[in-house]
Formats: sequence, C-alpha cells, structure tokens
Amino acid sequence: MLGFERVYPILHGSEFKKIATPDSYTYDVSFVGHVLPNLQPIFEEYQHLSCSHCVAADFWSRIVALDKKINPSAIAYASQPDLTIDNAEFLARKSTYYYLINLLSPCFRGELIKRLDSNFNLAIVGGDPGYLSGLSSERKIESETITYYPPVVEYTSTQNLYANCKINLNITSIQFDDAVVNRVIDVASVGGFILTDWKPDLCKLTSVSEQISYRSIEELNRKIIYYLTHEQERLAIAAQLHQDIREKCSYDNIIAALINRISYMSSDRSEIVKVDLGCGIHKPEGFIGVDVSFNPGVDIVADLNQTFPFPDNSVDFVRAHDAIEHLSDRIHTMNEIWRICQPNAEIDIRVSSTDGRGAFQDPTHISFWNINSFQYYCIEFPAYLELCQSYGFKGAFRKIRLYDEEESPDKVIHTRAILAAYKPENLL
Repeated sequence: MLGFERVYPILHGSEFKKIATPDSYTYDVSFVGHVLPNLQPIFEEYQHLSCSHCVAADFWSRIVALDKKINPSAIAYASQPDLTIDNAEFLARKSTYYYLINLLSPCFRGELIKRLDSNFNLAIVGGDPGYLSGLSSERKIESETITYYPPVVEYTSTQNLYANCKINLNITSIQFDDAVVNRVIDVASVGGFILTDWKPDLCKLTSVSEQISYRSIEELNRKIIYYLTHEQERLAIAAQLHQDIREKCSYDNIIAALINRISYMSSDRSEIVKVDLGCGIHKPEGFIGVDVSFNPGVDIVADLNQTFPFPDNSVDFVRAHDAIEHLSDRIHTMNEIWRICQPNAEIDIRVSSTDGRGAFQDPTHISFWNINSFQYYCIEFPAYLELCQSYGFKGAFRKIRLYDEEESPDKVIHTRAILAAYKPENLL
C-alpha cells in the first residue's frame, strides 16, 4: 500500500547473557510489563470512533481464543465495500483500528490475569503504565495472590529478574497476530523458563514451541500448575529453549542474514538468477539459497509462507526440492513462484506424493501434492486452470514434464514437475 518493495522481517536479537540457575527462586510466576485492571475507562474515551464496536468484539474474542487474529478485522474495517477508499484512506482507517487495539493491550493483559488460578502467586513488575506520562500509577488488580513491584529499567536487573523466576509469563500485546516479541527472546537468552501465548512464528524459533505456549486461559492455568511441580522437565525445556534462541537469534546470525540480504540486493542483476527454495544445507552451486533459518548455504532467511524475497519477474530458474510441502497455502506458493519468475523461467519442483507414504509420514508436512495437483496451474489443462484461478491463482505455467518416480524402498514416492512461467502480455 505504501509502495515499498523488498521489505523483509528479521528476528529479534538479545544482548542478555546466560545466568546460572539459582538455588532458590525469588518468584514462582511473574509478569514484566504494563497491566491495567479495567477496560472501561479507556474504551469509553474512544467509543466515539466508528471502529470501537469492532475492536471490542476482537478484544473479547481474543480473550476466548488467544490465537485469534486481529489483522483480518482491521482490513475489513479499512476496506468497507460501501465506501470508496483510496490507499491513503485505507491506511488511515487501518492505523486507527490498530491504534485503539494497541491502547487496550494493558487491559487485555489485566483481563487475562484476573482469570488465572488462585492456587499460585503472581508477581507483576511494572503494572500501571501511568508513570511513563508522569501520572499516578495506582491502578491495580485487587487479589490476595497478586503482588506488585516497581518497574525495572536496567539490563542487569531485568536479566536477574528473568533468571530468578520459575515461570516468566508473556502476554503479547493484542495487535500482534504472528510475531514472537522480544520478551520471549530475552528470557530464553538468560536461560529462564517462559510461558507465552502461541504465535505461528514460535515454531520457527524453537523445538519446544508447544511446551512453552498456550492457546487459552485454561491451558495456561494447567501449564503453570504443571511446571511449578515438575522441576526437572521445566529446566530441560528452558535449556533447549536457550540453545535454540542462541543459535537463531544471536547478533552474529542476524547480522550475517542482513549482509547476505544486502549483498543479494546490490549484486549484478545482469547475471542469470537461480533460486533454491527451502535449500537447507543442500544448495547447488550457483544458486541463491532461501530458507526459514540461517545455516551454511542459506543466503536469504525468509518465511516462504509470506511474500517471497524477490521482485517481480526477477528470477530465471526456481528449484524447490522437498520444500513446498512444508508451506501452508498451495495457491500462495504457486502465485509467488509465478510472480518472481521472468517469462519462460524454468521451475523444477520435487515433492513427496500422496501416492506414497512420504507425503504423510513427516510431521512437518502441511500441504499435500500429487501429479494431478500441478494440472491446476498449467495451460495444458484449461478446465483445471480456470477452476484454480477462481480460487485465487493469478498466473499460469506451461508443462514441460510431470512425472512420478520411486525414490526409496520405504514406499516414498516423489512427484516431479518441470514447468515454465507462462507470462503473455495480458497476464503481466
């Protein structure tokens, strides 16, 4: 909407260092951040905004289901079909929606905290954000099991606080749908244990994403009670989380990813550009390797469930071997491959087929393909292509070859699709 191209996300980094596990903990459960006990005063101040009732609905829906996304509601409000809206007005309306939902984040945390079990004590460090504006900071949740402490601002104090708590609690600001916030990264960096509301990006950061996340208040209460009484399991999870975060969120890795990105953007674009999607550690020579995490051979770190990190019509050859079955939206995948390809660019896709066991045996496979799947994207099969375009596919490919090949004695069958980007003038 703003006209910016080549906008890419990066991971949070942390300056915090590992701290030895204490012999005894200062807190059982703590939350560090801003919390308000009551939604009503803030909501009444802004209820004149036309989006206020939609925001209120999202607020309470998120309380019920903590993985509910806010962005679809913001887009729906910003692009109401009965209004003629240009890009500037769309952005203004969407920003207003997010501004209000963000103001309610401390109240959201308060509503969730008020629903925590009374069988454990909670320390709130910070609480009322009024001190930021020089106002009184006396608004508190009245509970015998909640104790308030003043905010900490020094790195050393915050590190020690995270390390000296059995369970650090994170409640992400309500405007974030997918992102893992820096509090999670910081707690993991010191070796602490954290419970955080589930976000899709969490599984990209750590192998213990399910153990440390919750999708409902009920699940959060169960996990707090469980980990308070299962010390060794909690410590083992914290150790694995620390290892994962130090590997993926160190400044060295983040800087290396930035340098690789800049090097690619400033490279000689007259050369033939060959891209290996989901390259892992097996990138062929001469290819630009793209994967979700930084490893040897990975030139660009990117989430391929989002926009691919290449401009339109910029790639001459795409290789995707054992990769696209790990992406959630098949139409998005094929749209992005078509978008980045120059006319007649060649695409080589190899994927575990549903005709064998391989498509289903790997727990990280989340989309499923067979030889017929690719007919929906090819001009040689006009009925399928027309149907797929009605589903949202925006491009077209020419079939060079579609075939199945037996790859192993374990009845793992792979489908291979060799395609060419079909981009006549009326499709560009």
